[in-house]
Amino acid sequence: MMGQITPMFIISLALAVSVLTILIGISAYASLVFSGINSEISASSFAMRNTIIQAAQVPNYYGIWVEWQ
Repeated sequence: MMGQITPMFIISLALAVSVLTILIGISAYASLVFSGINSEISASSFAMRNTIIQAAQVPNYYGIWVEWQ
């Protein structure tokens, strides 16, 4: 039982990775906002959102793509 990797552990790990990825994306977006590049924000926020969604796709224990949007 000790060395067994349960699907719940994998799912919680994948969820933690996706949350971390979203936090990194938000902090990068915030640094972009505060650096004063206001003209590019509307264009880059769409690309940033797509990047976060793609990076948040983590394969779980069964090899199924789990996606948080």
